[in-house]
Amino acid sequence: MADLKPVSPGQPIVLSAGDHNAMLDAARAHRARQVMKVGESAARQQAGIILVKNNTASNRDFLDVMAVDVPLILPTESLDEWSARVAFSCVDPGSTHAGRYVVLQEPIAAGELGRAMVIGVTPVNLDVVDEAHRYAEVDTGATGSLITKASGSARILWKESGTGSRRAVVMLSGEPGADPSFPPVYNGWTENILTAVDVYEVTDLGGATQAILEVAGGGGGGGYGPVGINYTGGGGGASGPVITTHPFKIALGDLIEVVAIGAGGTGGTSGAQVGTTGGETVASATNLGVVNTESGGLGGGGGGGIFVKGKGGSVYVPATPYAQRSNPGFNSGYADYGAGGVGLRGPNYGGGGNGGVSGNGQDGYDGVVCVWSNGTGLVLTPV
Repeated sequence: MADLKPVSPGQPIVLSAGDHNAMLDAARAHRARQVMKVGESAARQQAGIILVKNNTASNRDFLDVMAVDVPLILPTESLDEWSARVAFSCVDPGSTHAGRYVVLQEPIAAGELGRAMVIGVTPVNLDVVDEAHRYAEVDTGATGSLITKASGSARILWKESGTGSRRAVVMLSGEPGADPSFPPVYNGWTENILTAVDVYEVTDLGGATQAILEVAGGGGGGGYGPVGINYTGGGGGASGPVITTHPFKIALGDLIEVVAIGAGGTGGTSGAQVGTTGGETVASATNLGVVNTESGGLGGGGGGGIFVKGKGGSVYVPATPYAQRSNPGFNSGYADYGAGGVGLRGPNYGGGGNGGVSGNGQDGYDGVVCVWSNGTGLVLTPV
């Protein structure tokens, strides 16, 4: 064992072999600790970054977006290799890749490997649809940027002002977030009303680049008002909650299909005093990938007997801002009645039928599909 002893200034230094070897061991240990610290720091910096292969025929640039496909090594091929390092083959984004994408941290040539961030904070290019959007998501076919949305798997921490192509910093999470303030007030947007079951093609954009699909079901029928008694039928309930989609890109040739228009409920009669429930409206759009379904409003209550007011039908979901709870019948004479619930911006948008006055209740209003666009002359032509 080395016998290292301190020496005084000017005193000759005589090293034994043991002392020399002990100093070498100490130097090696110090160097190893430094390397370990560097390695730990690098590991921390690499958190959220994985190895990916550009499995397309095109070169990809720094900050490009690619969709996660399959692991480069499957567990059936080598369990040890699969578990030792997470690495994926990546492709161009498609309609099923929401929340399943990476942002490249370096350019990657076609068929080559490189680093990409799958979770964490990273700069990115954004296609800003609306400056009020707080989230972003992968966009089908778009490799150069994410697209802003009212909900998405990337939270926007900062972005340049304005719309269109902008630089930004986002936090990738893979989990969907949503802006509680959506749906927005459609200031400056125009409305196309579709009331027939058909497939409609966008034949003229009229300056529009984005659209929102809004759906209302049929209103409930009003209740029957007994003859000869000063009580009237309850009003029919308005359509349920209006379903709105997040703004989506729209282009010439896109299709919007109205699968079903909910019929208004039937007003109550002497034989069936309670008005019936309105029907369901269903619509979809090619750029959306989902079907939007709207349940009809509940039917109005039956006409009241002596000393009993007509009971109003309730709204499918009373909390929705567009639908109102229908009014009960009044007891001040035949001139009053239970007013039907107001539908989406008015009775013609899935409103409920009025209660009957000494007779049958009014039928509810049919449902409707509204296509909002940010242009001034969107044309939808039945195919």
